[in-house]
Amino acid sequence: EHSRHPRNVGSLATPAPGVGVGRVGSQEAGAVVQLHLQCPIGTQRIEAVRFQAYGDTATIAAASLMTEWLHGKTLDEALQMLPARVFGAMLVQDAVRSAVADCRQHHRANH
Repeated sequence: EHSRHPRNVGSLATPAPGVGVGRVGSQEAGAVVQLHLQCPIGTQRIEAVRFQAYGDTATIAAASLMTEWLHGKTLDEALQMLPARVFGAMLVQDAVRSAVADCRQHHRANH
């Protein structure tokens, strides 16, 4: 279902305080995932998630499903729920780690 009708496709306005971006993979390798997390300064909770992906249907489905799982979670919870079963899921896992790190950098810069 997520490969045929992906959810939360797109991006969030960047650069913006509290918006973390994770981009992993390469077109040369055949897959790219870019993940945007909105976690407003002063909170650790993810309020919005968007993704853009280039790759096979498994990569797109994994990214779509992950966006639904991430919405409403804290940054710590986001890191605890990462699957690592297939290449697409591994790319999504790396994108989550990268976007969470970027969100945390925004929070440190604004405190």
